[in-house]
Amino acid sequence: MQNTDVMNSRANGKPGRRGPGGKLTREAIVSVARTLIDDEGPDALSMRRLAGVVNSSPMALYHHVDGRADLLAAIFAQICDEAPRPELPDDPIEKMVKLTVLAQRLLQDHPWTLEILSTDLALCRETLWYVEEFLSAACEAGCTEKQAVSIYLTTWNLIIGNAVMRKNREAARTSSEDELPATFDINDAANLPRCQTVISDWPGLADAHDLRGGLAPMLAALVSEARAPVAATTG
Repeated sequence: MQNTDVMNSRANGKPGRRGPGGKLTREAIVSVARTLIDDEGPDALSMRRLAGVVNSSPMALYHHVDGRADLLAAIFAQICDEAPRPELPDDPIEKMVKLTVLAQRLLQDHPWTLEILSTDLALCRETLWYVEEFLSAACEAGCTEKQAVSIYLTTWNLIIGNAVMRKNREAARTSSEDELPATFDINDAANLPRCQTVISDWPGLADAHDLRGGLAPMLAALVSEARAPVAATTG
């Protein structure tokens, strides 16, 4: 479904959504791009398509944005800026857990943001508070700043990897007309008794798996491991 305001303006021979005075602005371009994504999904967004909606040329858009990645980053920044910041618990481990769940929820609500969150474009003014809170929590738990960064990156990569797996699994499920093939093909079941036991349940177990259940013990273990050399040095 296409945006009614934009399409009506085009039908009336008027320019697509623009800034004050009909000028093409970065804010207007980002606004229309976000509408396209909301209405039709991220695959609908291209510079050529966007130029058609705002009655402009792709080259004219490049005077205001660097390209599709820049647009996605700008929309992502808007979403982060609009989202209310949650109250965080005092316990540093619980604080890191809540922040991790917050990032996971963002990916669930806006799956297309994976394209941004898996790059350095995710580090913008609107998201640095999140990084600061996570690093501060790790330091409060006894880590150095460098150790805190390591724990942050480990957790972040886990979130991204989990999101990629879920996205690919869902894409495979929706694109296949037939029943999906078995996850594993075990030719020598006698030597793989554990796999043989769970193979028939594996797809369901994968779908039901919730990353949040293991976050607290994982983060506690990472903090403990990071602090061990420090404790040995100062002990």
